[in-house]
Amino acid sequence: MQGFSQFGRGESLDLRRSLIPLLDTTLFLHSQVAPPPLTVALSGSSGPQRVGESYTLTCTATAGGIITPTYQWRRGGTLLTAQTSATFSFSEATRTSQTLTFSPLREADTGVYTCTVMRDSLTETSTTVSINVEGEALCSSVAVAYGKFIQYTGIPSIHVHVL
Repeated sequence: MQGFSQFGRGESLDLRRSLIPLLDTTLFLHSQVAPPPLTVALSGSSGPQRVGESYTLTCTATAGGIITPTYQWRRGGTLLTAQTSATFSFSEATRTSQTLTFSPLREADTGVYTCTVMRDSLTETSTTVSINVEGEALCSSVAVAYGKFIQYTGIPSIHVHVL
């Protein structure tokens, strides 16, 4: 038997004694490895937003690893779910981000938003983003009233011009 020539007749290799210290050391070292750090950033355009427009918040996670983290969105501390409102939607979560899109924005969407990302035993919450939704959507349109064209510009400050 090749490979066992070092053992004489009647001797045997006790694998339990040889491998168990190695396994114990491996398990100990493995249990001491910390998961990669988790950082979260929330972004969206600043300034007042208009009713009727679309608006997107992006939650970016630097989570490391191969597992897609879990994302939770909150407005003023209240958890947002797909059933919370018909005017916003969540993109499919990826290992690095998820978006929350409002379409159309309503005045009720005004508030302070955060995103919490969870992976393994780690949880991290973003800084806040404030959305301030004002008035009606800005638009330009032309209508016919009593045979005359009336142009509306910049609702809610309506300027009527009879052409």
